Amino acid sequence: MAVAILVHWLVYFGPMNFGALFLQSDFQANYAWIVRKPLMAEAALVSLLAYPLLLAVLAALAWTLRKTPLALRWRGLPAVPYSQLLVLSILMALLAAWIAPFIATRVADGGAFYQRVPLPFVPFVKGLFPLEAVPLLAAILRSNSLPRPAPPGELPRFLAVVVLQLVTFILLRQRFLTLVAVVLVGFALSRWWKRRWLLGGVPLGLLVAYAIPTALRYGRFPPRPGQPFGDYLAQSTRNFIGGLLPGQMITSVVNDFSYNKAGMASLSVLLDLRRSELLSSHDPFGWLPAELFRVLPGAIKPRLPEWGSLAAEALVSRALGVGGPGWTNWGLPKVIPRDFVIDMMETPLLNPVANGGVVGVVLMTLVTGVCVGLIWWVVCRLSLRWSW
Repeated sequence: MAVAILVHWLVYFGPMNFGALFLQSDFQANYAWIVRKPLMAEAALVSLLAYPLLLAVLAALAWTLRKTPLALRWRGLPAVPYSQLLVLSILMALLAAWIAPFIATRVADGGAFYQRVPLPFVPFVKGLFPLEAVPLLAAILRSNSLPRPAPPGELPRFLAVVVLQLVTFILLRQRFLTLVAVVLVGFALSRWWKRRWLLGGVPLGLLVAYAIPTALRYGRFPPRPGQPFGDYLAQSTRNFIGGLLPGQMITSVVNDFSYNKAGMASLSVLLDLRRSELLSSHDPFGWLPAELFRVLPGAIKPRLPEWGSLAAEALVSRALGVGGPGWTNWGLPKVIPRDFVIDMMETPLLNPVANGGVVGVVLMTLVTGVCVGLIWWVVCRLSLRWSW
């Protein structure tokens, strides 16, 4: 959990953000309105407050729970058999292969592809890492509990689970989750492999983990009406190979580098709007329904419109006069339609800052830490009752 949080901070709020400010790309040109440079430092301070606080809460929970009777009993449970992990990994990979054609296209039809996936499987499209990575996390926990040297046969079965899980993440086009998985696997493999091998293997794994999902992401288009399947498959293959070429990959890196700088840039917009008293919500706990709303399947969201109105994107859209009758597109190009909802990009902390400012961020980290502890307790109880 700590590794994932720290990697997330590095990508969205850390040193990469400062470098991205000096890059120019098509994405930056399209989202030029999103940067409030005078407030970038304050936005960075918000992130520096949230991430260490969340890590401190998790560390306090781990320290408090480590010697409880429940924790001691749970540690004594037998490791999950690899037969179960392999079966579950295969099912995950098959499910990803079935879902991939719906989502691995450059034109997403405004999110309409969610409607083509049955409702129970929509969370896999959204990318719920704890759900999809259950076999990988269980295999890593098993490897950490092994004696030194590890019993023979453990490494091949561990690698089989790893490969299937990475295939699942790649097919679902989840670049960030694939990168986190490579880092976690690198730590686990240090039990078997020499460190000098990992120094070369982990960077190579990170390169593959970024390159293949990126080629799928930017190289696939939906089939044309009446286009033969063979022709569409050949076109998709050519686009995928073209997406792996160095020139295209460098362009993608620059675009992503620039696009994902929204970590602090988007927070700077929210801080600017809060300072100008343009945001309609100042509820410190308003982030909670907004966060819950964000991860719900698209088929459920229309039934809960009041939750969506608390999200940062909706608040910013209203503050900038976009998306409502009689509103003007203040500060935005005139080509943007009136029903447009401002895209604050893939950035955490947006809803807490929009609803409660710094107080909202503090409450979010505390509540998140408590939720992690509650999930741990429930998993321990279930594991003790039903070993499978």
